[in-house]
Amino acid sequence: MNKSNVNRKGKPEGLPVMKILIATKNPGKFEEIVSGLASLCALGVEFVRPSDLGIDDEVEEHGSTHGENAVLKARHFFEKT
Repeated sequence: MNKSNVNRKGKPEGLPVMKILIATKNPGKFEEIVSGLASLCALGVEFVRPSDLGIDDEVEEHGSTHGENAVLKARHFFEKT
């Protein structure tokens, strides 16, 4: 790929940006998740935190499993965005 076709975030010009919300306030957890998914950046994916979107909500995690809590957060932030 020609460097002139790449923007400053490393995304090829002309690709649509898809934002994926990583619903955590923990900076270490955010970086760990993003580093595991970094190859998606080349496809036009941008990872954002709730605070990047002006959202400062706490989601009560009252599920009995990590999966249930993930669904609670996903539904909450889907409704906010």
